[in-house]
Amino acid sequence: MLNCPKCGADNLLNAIFCRTCGEKLDLNELKPENLNKAAKAAAAKELASKRANQIVGIILAVILVVILAGALIPPAGKMAVAEPSAEAQAKFEEALGAKSQPAANNEGKSKKKKKGEKAPAAKDVEATFTDEEASSLVNKSMKLPQTDGGGNMIPTGVTVRFLESGNAKIILSCKAYGFLPLNYVVEWKPTLSGKGNLALEDIKPQLGWLPMPIEQLSKFVTDQFNALSGSCGELNTIRRRLKKVSVSAGQLTITTGN
Repeated sequence: MLNCPKCGADNLLNAIFCRTCGEKLDLNELKPENLNKAAKAAAAKELASKRANQIVGIILAVILVVILAGALIPPAGKMAVAEPSAEAQAKFEEALGAKSQPAANNEGKSKKKKKGEKAPAAKDVEATFTDEEASSLVNKSMKLPQTDGGGNMIPTGVTVRFLESGNAKIILSCKAYGFLPLNYVVEWKPTLSGKGNLALEDIKPQLGWLPMPIEQLSKFVTDQFNALSGSCGELNTIRRRLKKVSVSAGQLTITTGN
């Protein structure tokens, strides 16, 4: 930069007149110290620009690492896919109606049904499932993990967590493009307005540890879950027979019946 001898303003080295006061600038009259000052100022400005770019690059790199780590680190509460226990399977089959028996008078030997007499209706079934039991039963019913989902997202497991708030936390684990592990998390608020009429309200969707827009993520998780459960006859039967549902910390209690 070239300092104006009259007002001291900085000007470009090829300037003829001062851009501040209009004084004519003569390069032939410049002193060596002025040239050194101008060169140092230009070098300092260039160095400051480089450092600013480096700082911005570092900040962007840190943000990218945080996003990747948040997306790839499994969320708290995720469970590995496991086979349901014999007790959990028995309760599930009873809720399905597979093992329900008609109410009958068992005094002495069973009496033969009289002609025209209607069989007594089957009793409603109440069953309670823990987080582990519900997760293992859902995975078995949905045949998870899958090895080929026929798309970019291959479902590998579902974790169900029942919360003290009365909501259910669902973790849908997938492999993106067959190798990248992702965990989609959504909290559902269940509402039963009538037999078989179960509605799930989406709350707090996340990708791993990262909060995500409800419109994008919750719709994806709901669509994926509905696609998996839609082809599962057992879960559809439970939903159709559902009369009562109650969620508390660590457990789900349902009442099913005809």
